[in-house]
Amino acid sequence: MEKPTTDDQKILEQPKARGGRTVVTSVSIQKDFKELMDTYSIPPTDAMRRGVAVSLYDLGVLKYLTPLNERRSIALKKFFEAMKDDEKELEEHTKQFRAMIEASKTILKIAKTLGMEK
Repeated sequence: MEKPTTDDQKILEQPKARGGRTVVTSVSIQKDFKELMDTYSIPPTDAMRRGVAVSLYDLGVLKYLTPLNERRSIALKKFFEAMKDDEKELEEHTKQFRAMIEASKTILKIAKTLGMEK
């Protein structure tokens, strides 16, 4: 998977001081996301806050229709598209690998039938 560009990282990593009341919550994420958050030192609270802001932007909530959220939305869409491409490539390699295993099993059966086994 392609790493985000420096500009994408800047857009996604702009922390802001927040005031007001907070609510404690728990979110389960994929292992890949956790590893990426660790790699790029993204605190879970910041990831959640930005993710919600971008989701609200994508839904058209007026308060969140800002240029920053627009740039973040575009950067995240690029990132997720790259992840999809990587998943498709992995899936194709897995299919090819399984086909090779099946072919090997068939060859071993033929060799056994012909008395050519070791």
